[in-house]
Amino acid sequence: MRLFIAFLLTTLSLTSVAQSYCPPLYGKLGNVSRYHITAGYGLTKLYGDIQENVGTGSAAYLQFDYLLKKGLLIGIEGRFGSLITDSERYGENRHSRNEFKSFGFVFTFHPVAFFNGESYTVPSLMGTMAEALFVDFGWHRLSNHYQDIYRNPAAPDSYGPIDSYDENGAPIFSTKSKSTVFPSLSFGFAIPLNKGYNIKGRYISIVPKMQLNFGVDDKIDGYTPYGWNGRPNDSKGDMYNYYSLGVRYSF
Repeated sequence: MRLFIAFLLTTLSLTSVAQSYCPPLYGKLGNVSRYHITAGYGLTKLYGDIQENVGTGSAAYLQFDYLLKKGLLIGIEGRFGSLITDSERYGENRHSRNEFKSFGFVFTFHPVAFFNGESYTVPSLMGTMAEALFVDFGWHRLSNHYQDIYRNPAAPDSYGPIDSYDENGAPIFSTKSKSTVFPSLSFGFAIPLNKGYNIKGRYISIVPKMQLNFGVDDKIDGYTPYGWNGRPNDSKGDMYNYYSLGVRYSF
């Protein structure tokens, strides 16, 4: 919740920064930017088998988009960083630090820009912010490397993906895993800074974004708890939130 509040405050502060500029034009007639490259950095918050996780990781991303039509883009995104779990609950020994990288596809939709058709001017700051609003829908393939994770062969709730068993029948746990993230949902703003003043159609935007990433399995946090019967427990897929601030170059 605190991260979400911080994200909203960041967005509001960026809006106030935009007010120092004259209301920009959306773009000059016949001068459409088809390509967009965005790079950003932010915080990750993992939600898995550890209740009340107080750990926070970080990640960077690079995204390349192509404009299909005004307000609708398709692109590819790469992301790398850390996913961390920790707990302050008494008796909770489980913790993990996972380095991850992911790659996937994303659709970006600017609803106001899309339904405004081919209008090229924005009469006010509110209009600019409305057209800057976007939602993302994506799919990612995530590779995870468990760098520091608590395991206890005598505690099945600390189990994770198992590679094999040793001669004594004790599990040998995997240090790596792969997961599918679907859907990856986000919303944010691509706030143009100089769009109406560049006659070549190249401009810079700042991009605050909040993203929800849903894993289809229970391996992202490194824990797939087993019951005392030696079988994995039925559990929900892990998820993580990503709060980022980026810079987009459009040309």
